[in-house]
Amino acid sequence: MKSFVAAVLLAACGTSSPSSPVIDTLETEKPAIDRVEFTTATSIPQNPPPNVSASATGDAARAIYEATLALPELPPGGYNCPADFGVTYNLTFFGGDTQLVAGIVRPSGCEIVTLANQNASASLSPDDGYWATLASDLGITESEIYPYLPPG
Repeated sequence: MKSFVAAVLLAACGTSSPSSPVIDTLETEKPAIDRVEFTTATSIPQNPPPNVSASATGDAARAIYEATLALPELPPGGYNCPADFGVTYNLTFFGGDTQLVAGIVRPSGCEIVTLANQNASASLSPDDGYWATLASDLGITESEIYPYLPPG
């Protein structure tokens, strides 16, 4: 009975959280990641993306990957989102010269982060802390990438 109560208390305190098979699969890439490339794009020519291209190596690249994997998965279902201005940020994670994981970050609309490798794909939901971590580890200011506002 004591072990049951201890397990319930641990779960209630948040020290034990279930892991998703998709996230577990993406986690396997973490030790090999040694570089991340960040680029911008747009699907709406009238809304140019920020002119930012950055990269990070070593611990900073792994920190970005860890922060991204730590985001909550987007629950299934329909969503009513604010306007999506068509801008995307591409995160490409490498191990040596090999691309291991590709990510697409949407700074407007529902603000979805998608990470994928050959075996898994996850849709994640960034929070304000994520944008600060991403910018800091890339060596840029957060205001360069978030929030995205179209040209006036």
